[in-house]
Parts: sequence; structure tokens; C-alpha cells
Amino acid sequence: MFNKVILIGNLGRDAEARYMQDGENGVLNFTLATNKSWRDKDGNWQQKTQWHNIVFWSRHGLDYLTERLRKGTLAMVEGEIEYRQWEDKDGVTHYKTEIRAYKLKSLEKRGERDTDSTPTGNPDDTDNPIPPANEGESKSETEDDLPF
Repeated sequence: MFNKVILIGNLGRDAEARYMQDGENGVLNFTLATNKSWRDKDGNWQQKTQWHNIVFWSRHGLDYLTERLRKGTLAMVEGEIEYRQWEDKDGVTHYKTEIRAYKLKSLEKRGERDTDSTPTGNPDDTDNPIPPANEGESKSETEDDLPF
């Protein structure tokens, strides 16, 4: 069985962190909007926005993430779809679809939204495709980092 989703979109609200009683473990919640545009049969542009509820559990780094994941931030979320249901005190059954994220990355460029280019997620994450830029270091146009 396989349950994986990758979304790229804009945050609909600032990310909110809540901590467990131990003060270390916590959860980050936010909404992410993804857009789809197409031309209808008459040639008119149509657009549809989908809203996704994102849940990210972590042992550390939530303060780091809440500083960088603000409303409007372009971000990538990788995770799995999770369906929940519960019954409230009045006996009404509620359903909720969430993306349980295990990887978060800000896709904002350096200088946008007054943040640096450091990706979101675990600050120790070595799988980051967008490393922070080193101040004062420049490369010639012909120099690259390719290993071959």
C-alpha cells in the first residue's frame, strides 16, 4: 500500500504551534492553498483553489518553522492523506481530511517576505535542496557543484 502526497502552494494563515505537556513535542497546523488554472471550452480562463489542512508533528524546530511559515509563504509539503472522524458532545459525527506532513520546505527566495533562504523543516535536515546562501561567497558563471 502507498499513501503519499506532495503539495506546493501558499499558506492560507500563519502556522500555529502547540506543545505537549513535556514542552518539547508539539504539532504545527496551517492551511495550504493549491491552484489549478485551465481554459474552458469557450476559451475562458477558469481557476480552482483547493484548501488543505496540514498537520506536522515534531520533537523540535517548531519555533523555527512558525517564524518562517507565514500567511502567503510559498511552501512544499510532503506527507500522507489522513481521514479522521469523531463524534461531538451532541452526537454529531464530524469528518476531516488532513495532510500529515513529514517534510516541509519554504520555497521563498532570499529577501522575499523578510526571511532568508533557509528551508523550513528540521534545521538539521541534510536532505535540503535549498541550502542557505553564504554571505560574501561568490562563484564564477562556469563553476558548479556537480560531482562529474
